[in-house]
Amino acid sequence: MAKWVDRHIFTSEAAELMLHHHCSPEMESYQFDHLLYVYVQRGEKHIHFSGGHGLILQEGQLMMSSGQIQAEAKTPGADDGRPVHCVTLEIDSQKIEQVLDKVRARYELPWTTKTLNWSPGPCDVYQGPEASQIAQTVHKLQQIHTQDTMMKDYMIDLSVEELVLSTLQCDMRGRLLHHADQHAHVHPLAFAATFIQERLQSRIDLDDLADRASMSRPTFFRQFKQHFGMSPVSYIKQERLKAAKVLLADPAKSVASVSYEVGYSSPSYFIKHFRESYGMSPTAFRKVNL
Repeated sequence: MAKWVDRHIFTSEAAELMLHHHCSPEMESYQFDHLLYVYVQRGEKHIHFSGGHGLILQEGQLMMSSGQIQAEAKTPGADDGRPVHCVTLEIDSQKIEQVLDKVRARYELPWTTKTLNWSPGPCDVYQGPEASQIAQTVHKLQQIHTQDTMMKDYMIDLSVEELVLSTLQCDMRGRLLHHADQHAHVHPLAFAATFIQERLQSRIDLDDLADRASMSRPTFFRQFKQHFGMSPVSYIKQERLKAAKVLLADPAKSVASVSYEVGYSSPSYFIKHFRESYGMSPTAFRKVNL
């Protein structure tokens, strides 16, 4: 019987993918630092973590783990006639943060702003329709990584975003959000977003924002749009209008006072922007939601 493990590693800016083809039950050691998806395509894999936790990952099951992980894995049933096939996908933490920032900027989803009341162990194992959907996206990334295609890096980037978004929309999101909280990066754009949130009621100077981010104005605009999916001007307007929706829930506040509280100098300009964004005036919005 052959005593070997065939392992292929494919690296991109947003992810690292490993394909394992086991023809022996010998032990392998692994170490990971980012969010990890492990999918057994054939056979089963016995995994033992450094803290003492262990599990048997069976064919068709998907495992997610996060943080700094050290583990050993063994495939007891692997041989020449029935090799064990497994794919391991590690997603860069900064890429996850970038996708989450885009989601938070475009949608009002409270569960993307904090993790669930949940203290995870080193991993979780999933199966069923949701796990199958995630596994399909992992398989798509496997195909893209292993093929010589045009715009390969861009296709990988889009598929990684699809994977994160799909994970967010199912029961597996707790692991992802916990990982994002534990690996939050303090970077100039995050500082700029916080600065905007804290000063919505005031005039926000874009040159000042760029200076605080230690970037030139063109670089700041380009990187901000790449990270958040919109320009700084659009982001500021969006956040002001989102804050206004909360304030309009107080019937004691007039539309004009709300407009001033979120940084507009002209109530008519505020009403125009509100109608463009939500398809109704602030007064109509208040009537519908009170």
